Amino acid sequence: MNPAERISYDGLMSHGLESVVSRFVVRRDRYRMVDYLYPKGRVDGGDPVNPVDPVNIDALRQIIAEVSPSLHFTGLPVINHELRRQFMPQLLKGLAIGTTAVILLIYAVFRTARHTLLAMLPTAVGFTWSAGLLALAGVELDLFSVFAEVTVVGIAVDYGIYVLSRHVIEQTADMAEVLTRTGAAIIVAFATAAVGFGTLINSSYAPLHMFGVVSLVTLTCCLVASLLTMPAVVIAVGRWSSAR
Repeated sequence: MNPAERISYDGLMSHGLESVVSRFVVRRDRYRMVDYLYPKGRVDGGDPVNPVDPVNIDALRQIIAEVSPSLHFTGLPVINHELRRQFMPQLLKGLAIGTTAVILLIYAVFRTARHTLLAMLPTAVGFTWSAGLLALAGVELDLFSVFAEVTVVGIAVDYGIYVLSRHVIEQTADMAEVLTRTGAAIIVAFATAAVGFGTLINSSYAPLHMFGVVSLVTLTCCLVASLLTMPAVVIAVGRWSSAR
């Protein structure tokens, strides 16, 4: 507290103020300083009920860059903003690659485009139904929910493959017999996945809770589409082919 003594980094450290100073200044190979910004408004991750206009992260980054190119703009709101901006293009890219790989694998087994599309039908129908049900229930999808949808693609597509494989490859013409032989196995596969994902519904962490809800609803819709919609479509396609 001597007014004649110059305040320095070493002086502050020697007086036991490291816990305070380290939040703003650190010394390693050189000094690094941080300044905290408190813009007026709601940033990403803030209170969504707050009527204050949201902060324009991109505009704030531009202002900081104009002050000095050596400044780095970061923080949880900035990271969330970047994730939100990049998420959808990356998600669509991943879905396109994954779906293409699945279609090629199915085509390698059935060797026809018609059967490949039929094998994918329950998954497409199930996803459409689940999206409608979740929308009717007012469920808002977050990042975890979208991850759940992507994960279910690799699980639910198997249901339709089991049914179609018994019908086409093993040449079991009677669809009732197909469902008798494969239905129980598909239901067991669904139950194990549903129990695993369904336990997340009890999570107190909201994103994990929503992950469980979306997974369970989507798996259930894909199961129903595989056991009811797909057999009906296969029978209809077979009758149409015979009529030609």
